[in-house]
Amino acid sequence: MPLLMMVGCCLPDLDCLPGLLARGGLSLDPKRMLFPMFSRQPRTPSEQSAPMQGEDGDLKSQTKVPSNKGLGARLVAGIGAMGAMLVGLTLLQLASVPLFLSVWGKQIYSEWVMLVAAAAMLGAWDLGLQMHLGSRIRHNAARGNVPDLNNVLALGTALYSVLVGTGLALVLLLIEGLDVLERLGLSGEEPRLAALGMAVGALVLLPRGFVGSVFSARGEQHWDTGLSFFASGLPVMAQMGAALAGWGMVGAAWAGAGTGFVASWGLTLYFLRSRHPDVHFGLRWPGREERRYIVRKSMTHAILGASHVGVVHLPVLLIKGLTGSGGAVIAYTTMRMFSGLVRQVTGQLGVASALEMGRQYAQKDGAGFRALMRVATRLCGGVGGLLVGLLAGGGDDIFAIWTRGNVTFSPILGGILLVGAAVAGPVEGPMTFLRVTDQAETLAWAAAIRFFLVLVLAVAAVPVLGGVGAALAVVLSEWLAMLIPTLVTICRRFDVHWLSLALPGWGAAAAGACLGWGTVMAVSTLMAPVTTVGDIVLLFVLCGLVVTPCLPFLLLSQAQQAVFWALWRGRLTNIRGIWRR
Repeated sequence: MPLLMMVGCCLPDLDCLPGLLARGGLSLDPKRMLFPMFSRQPRTPSEQSAPMQGEDGDLKSQTKVPSNKGLGARLVAGIGAMGAMLVGLTLLQLASVPLFLSVWGKQIYSEWVMLVAAAAMLGAWDLGLQMHLGSRIRHNAARGNVPDLNNVLALGTALYSVLVGTGLALVLLLIEGLDVLERLGLSGEEPRLAALGMAVGALVLLPRGFVGSVFSARGEQHWDTGLSFFASGLPVMAQMGAALAGWGMVGAAWAGAGTGFVASWGLTLYFLRSRHPDVHFGLRWPGREERRYIVRKSMTHAILGASHVGVVHLPVLLIKGLTGSGGAVIAYTTMRMFSGLVRQVTGQLGVASALEMGRQYAQKDGAGFRALMRVATRLCGGVGGLLVGLLAGGGDDIFAIWTRGNVTFSPILGGILLVGAAVAGPVEGPMTFLRVTDQAETLAWAAAIRFFLVLVLAVAAVPVLGGVGAALAVVLSEWLAMLIPTLVTICRRFDVHWLSLALPGWGAAAAGACLGWGTVMAVSTLMAPVTTVGDIVLLFVLCGLVVTPCLPFLLLSQAQQAVFWALWRGRLTNIRGIWRR
C-alpha cells in the first residue's frame, strides 16, 4: 500500500497532449525526444541564463574537474540512510496489511485500497515542479551559488501556494460536485470523508520534497532520507493506531493527514533552519520568459509523474471495474507490494548513485560519471536479482504468515512482477540521473507511450486473466517503452555502448536471482517447517550469512574486486579508486 496518501485527480485528456506539449515548448517528434542530440534547438534568453544548460557533449569536450572528494562517504551515508528507511517502511507495510485485514475485514479493506488507489492519482498535481526545481537547487548548490538557490526556493514557494489552493478546490469539485467516488462504487458518507482527509494530507505535503531537496543538494542525502521517513512512516503509524482504536476509515485518513503535516513540516523546517541558516524563503513570481522555461521543463516531469501514478494505480481500478472482484484487487495489490520491495531497494540505490552522478555532471567530470554509472548499473542489478530470488523462494511461507492465510502466494502473478523488477533494476541509476538533472524529455516520451500500452493491454487482458493480465500489461509496457529506449538514448548521449552497460547489470541480476533462490530453498528445507515470524527472520538471517561472502563477486567487476581485496588486506587506506574501475 502506498505510504503517501496522494489523492487522485483525473489525468488530462490524452488527445490534447500534443497541444499541451506544444504550448510548453515540448515536441512529440520521436526523433527529437528519443535522440535529442540529433535535433538541437536554439535556446531562448531564459534558457541561456538558467541552470543545467550543459549540452549533450559536455562530458566529452570539457576539461575534467575533480569531484570525487567525499564521494565514498556521501554514498555510504546516503545508501545507509536509505537502507534504514527502507527497512522501517517495509516493516510498516508488512504490519499494515494483516492489521487492517483483521480489524476491518476484507470488504472494508478492499474499499480502503480502492480509496488509496484513487487518491494517489493526485500525485500528478505536482505538475513536475518538484523534479525541475529540485534539479535547479542541486545544480546551484553544487556550484556554491547560494543567492540563486534562495531565488529558486522563493519561486517554488509562490508556485506551490497556487498549486495547493487550486488542488483543494479541484478535489472538492471531484468529490462533491461530480460524485467521482460513486462512479468507483464507493457510496456513503464514510468513503467521502476519508477521501477528503487523504486529499488534505496529500496536498499540504506536496511541497515537502522540493524543500527537502536542499539537504541532498548539499551532500546530506541521509538527512533528506531520514526526514522523508518521518513524513511517510508516521502517517501510516497513525492510520494503524486509528484503526486499532476503532475510528474506521475516516479516523484513519484524517489521523494520517494531521500526523504527516505536523511531523513533516515541523521537522523539515526546524532542521533546515538549524543546519543551513543561509537558506531563506520568500515569494517570487516568475517573469514571462522564466514561466515559459518552467512550463517546458516541468511538463516533461509532469508527464512522468502522471504516467507513474497511472501505471501504479490504474490497473487496480480496472481490475475492480472489469472483474468486480474485491478479492482480485487485494491479491494484486498485495503481490504488487511484495514485489515492490525489490523496486524500492533498487530505486533507493539508483537515487543515491544518480545524485552523485549529477554532481559529477555539473562539475564536468566525465570519467567519474561514466565509471559511477557502470558501478550503479551492476550494483542495482545484482542487489535486485538477489532480492527477487530470496522473495520468490520464500513466497509461500511469507504470505502464509504475513497475511494470516487471507492471501496466498501466486507463483504466476508474483513471478511476472518479480521478473519485471529484476529487469528494471539495472536501469534505475541512468533513468534517475535524467530526472534529477532536468533532462527527462526522453523519459517523458517513453512514459506517455507506456501509459497508453498499459491502458490498452490491461483493458484487453484483465477481463480474461484478472490480476495476471494487469501484471503482464505493466511489465511488458515497461520493457517495450521505458527500459531499452531510455538506456540506448543515455548511452548515446554520453558515448557509452548500451550493451556494455546493460549486460553486466542484467547478468548480475540473473546471477543474484539464482543465488538467492537456491540459498533460500536450501535453508528452508533444513529449517522446515517455517510457521512463525521468528522462523522467517531466522530464515533470512541464515540466507544473509550464506550470500554475504558472494557479494563482492556478484556486485563488482574484476578490476573493482582487486581494489576491494587490497582494501580488505589493509594495502589501501581509502576506497576512492574503486569508483574509477
